[in-house]
Amino acid sequence: MYDELNLSNDYDMGESPLLILKDIQKESLDVRSGLLILAVFWFHGAVMEGPADPPQDPTSARIAREIKAANSIWRTPDGSRKIEFRPIRYYDADFEIVNVDAETLSEEKTEAIMSLGNKVYPSADCFVFYIPGENFSNGAVAKAYKRYINNKEIYFIIMSNGARARIEDRWKKGNDYALAHELGHILYYSNSFGNNSDPDPNGADSGHHNAGDKGNLMCPTLVAGEIPTLKEEQIKKGLESKFFVS
Repeated sequence: MYDELNLSNDYDMGESPLLILKDIQKESLDVRSGLLILAVFWFHGAVMEGPADPPQDPTSARIAREIKAANSIWRTPDGSRKIEFRPIRYYDADFEIVNVDAETLSEEKTEAIMSLGNKVYPSADCFVFYIPGENFSNGAVAKAYKRYINNKEIYFIIMSNGARARIEDRWKKGNDYALAHELGHILYYSNSFGNNSDPDPNGADSGHHNAGDKGNLMCPTLVAGEIPTLKEEQIKKGLESKFFVS
């Protein structure tokens, strides 16, 4: 038995214009690989599942699984196109911001979380925060954001406990690929040409993949415990991120 993860309404990308690289012709762009640097934070009450084996300083088993899942799916089967997500800093944020919970997360707390990431490791491409609570007030179990600090674009992801893969009362819950889904929103919304939609968009919800193609990583829902799919055109779109185009 399995559940479905609600990932609809899971991105908040602000309204300020993107920096678009007008001197690059899209039709000639053929980026084959990219590296996105992550800084990972966790708050008291986030379920992290203890240390990984072998231990990574001090990565939990949950983080290790979710990073591995993201690296496995954002690549073509032959490896000719691939995106690597590399955590280079881990930070225990227990005493930095108090009373953080997905279910009651305010705009003020969201801004404080973003500012913490930028203060601790400003050179990271994206911050990932694990916080307590089963889901956000809109039902989503994770969210991707683009905000600004002094005109600097800040990309970050907040993961609730509800996104975590586990079995409860014989039901599969969560999915290790939820982080990979949110990283997809970061890639789309950092597109070098300002084209932030999925190649096969879900109607007006263009940041998600066509919901009729059930099982795709970027659909508005993921089936709990199942490995999703991703098309080469989506990987190519991800490789158009400003983080990989110079």
